[in-house]
Amino acid sequence: MKKFKILNQEKIPEKISFIKWDVEGTCTERDLLNPKVLNWIIKLALKGVVSVFVTGRDKYWLKRILISKIEENSRKNFKKVADSLFFRGELGLIEIDDPVSKDAEIASEIKNHPFLNPDVREKLANLFYRAEDLIPYRGKRKVPKGSEVGRDAARESFLFPKKPPKTVLFPDFIWSDYKIAMGTAEVRREGDSTISRRRAKKIVPVAKKIEKILEDWGYSDFLAVSSVDTAINFPLKLKGISLDKDWAIGRALIYFSKKFKLPVEEIANKTVAIGDGVADFLFSVPRIEGKDISISFIFVGPKSQYKPTPRQKENTIIKSIPPYFGVEVTLEVLEYFRDRFEGLKF
Repeated sequence: MKKFKILNQEKIPEKISFIKWDVEGTCTERDLLNPKVLNWIIKLALKGVVSVFVTGRDKYWLKRILISKIEENSRKNFKKVADSLFFRGELGLIEIDDPVSKDAEIASEIKNHPFLNPDVREKLANLFYRAEDLIPYRGKRKVPKGSEVGRDAARESFLFPKKPPKTVLFPDFIWSDYKIAMGTAEVRREGDSTISRRRAKKIVPVAKKIEKILEDWGYSDFLAVSSVDTAINFPLKLKGISLDKDWAIGRALIYFSKKFKLPVEEIANKTVAIGDGVADFLFSVPRIEGKDISISFIFVGPKSQYKPTPRQKENTIIKSIPPYFGVEVTLEVLEYFRDRFEGLKF
């Protein structure tokens, strides 16, 4: 245990049959699924251990970065592996429960949400650059005068005007057209796909400005604003409450309770969640109406992200030891729990 320490030994499940995964930084590095974590995912699935992956990314990213790689590496066993894998994109608003067909569904609770109205989405999207309004840049051709090359989060290159049009209020961001439920304005990348320090510093202040805009529009009743390291997200609200990872995990627990005919409490007692950021601590306090449930949480992130609430801290069983964080800690934790993983038995 060189890379992590145990905080609450008594809350470590005796047997682990369910894993709730954050994806970026926990399983992947720069949009690449770590090969050793990939092997663990397949091995655990073949054993009958259920995994659900929750991310703010869209369904296309999930299919490209996770599902296709798992399918490619499990080969003839993919159908069996897929039986134990479930995917939740856009903070749980998009569900893929059949990785073989890769069909994605919008969560039933939000199918009539105001933000799914195209006119409402367009009004917000137009505050930022839109890929459809930019000229794609290919190869090494000469960059026209008055333009510069930049990229979006999918590493697609475009020509950006050095002097932004007045209609684009926040030119350091690009609206993601891949999202179909929540909204995301991604920080514009440089030509080498990195994010400049200058643009990174604008995330929080721009998010605060947009909060005021949403209030003026009357959007704040159904839309939240959340800044992360690479983007500004717009999670949906229901009854004034943001639908975040606590809601996503609550829905997953209810889904598994019905699917496997087990009480929610029993599933929670056989579950660990793993993540590397502040928002991932929400995994430990799933939101289910009428129930007060906790999940044992494993923190593999950097010291700067370790900011749990008192209750979340009580549910945290493992914490990374600086300077280690991310995938390397994930791997050491999986090895440590090797003998505790147990597939469902009926």
